[in-house]
Amino acid sequence: MLGHLLLQDLPDDLLPEGGDCDIFVLTGWVVSIPTLKVAEEKLRRRSSGNNSRVWLLINQEYPTNDLVRSKLKHIYVDKAVILGNWWNDTTQELVAEDLASLWVPFASTVFADRKLSTPLDLLDRRRSAGRLQKYIRTWKGAGLGEGQGTIAYQQRSCATNKHRDAEANRSGWRNYRERFWDRVNELLAKQGGHGGYAIGQCNGEKHLGQLLTPVYNKASLDARRGMPEFLERVFGNISVGLWKGKMTFSGAEFTFTKYDESAVKYSHFRFVVSLENTLNSVGYITEKVMDSLLAGAIPVYAGCDQAPDVIDPRSYLLLKPGQNDQEVAERVVHALMDPAEYDRMMMESAISEAQLRRFFSWHPAVWPAYGDGLRRRIVAELQRLCRQGR
Repeated sequence: MLGHLLLQDLPDDLLPEGGDCDIFVLTGWVVSIPTLKVAEEKLRRRSSGNNSRVWLLINQEYPTNDLVRSKLKHIYVDKAVILGNWWNDTTQELVAEDLASLWVPFASTVFADRKLSTPLDLLDRRRSAGRLQKYIRTWKGAGLGEGQGTIAYQQRSCATNKHRDAEANRSGWRNYRERFWDRVNELLAKQGGHGGYAIGQCNGEKHLGQLLTPVYNKASLDARRGMPEFLERVFGNISVGLWKGKMTFSGAEFTFTKYDESAVKYSHFRFVVSLENTLNSVGYITEKVMDSLLAGAIPVYAGCDQAPDVIDPRSYLLLKPGQNDQEVAERVVHALMDPAEYDRMMMESAISEAQLRRFFSWHPAVWPAYGDGLRRRIVAELQRLCRQGR
């Protein structure tokens, strides 16, 4: 989808100067060698004669883009634009003869796989939450009581620091996500308030959260499907197109995707535990914090040191595992007990206009009011590589 959104309705000044160029878009949880080999086989069948050929690779999970580039050496992928995290631990972006590595984290590119939200919703989070809440009729389990639930925790993988386990063991903050969840629930129990709600597969090491399962409001869903179809893994989801506008894409139409599903769930809660799988300083920001922000909740966030460059730091509570766990947990509990304090903490907008332009202006919804600066930058790199020929 990102390739389609990025290259749709190209203005004349963004079209290449003569000749055709095949653009192959590959996204996936992991840009693996088997995935690239499948893509390469499809590419050979679908290439257009002697046209120039360039890859646009969307890095979702590798901590740095140089790791994606290392995979390309195993097959014939000579020119690529990589959107994702930093190039490596010390270099944010890299532009070379056959490569452009741009810092556009998955927190941004995930909007290509959202049906219910656009980056503009980050500017008006209460309105966004109101739209999303209608997709759930009720919840099975302990019940939310009156109004919004307290704090939600949804994870499939309970462990943290998967990229830096050795470092985590040495410094003592392995499994910080599970332990923070336990701490918040223990404080809530002491205050006599509603506990937190575990709406995924994880519930801390002490299993203190209340279990909930959503019941979707079918009237709000596409009648042809009844229940939502969630986005399948996009391994080998290849988009092939010519600059002249011939573009084909695999995949079906969906009512909403799994990323929308998380935001829909979170819209029923005031706080959300939105902790990354790993702490890092290489621009690795995923969909987790965006799901919470779109839902109108206040995220408790830990993960990327560069997050304030992408998101207004006043819109989330920053957890530094092993340093301020108790302080952050106390702030959450205090705000849950004091509505006025919660209202003071709640930010209507999660990003500035400058951040919207820098990290999200590849998306068509942004173009009319804020321009397409990032789209132009990405396309310019594709053009540069296309001009080099095969």
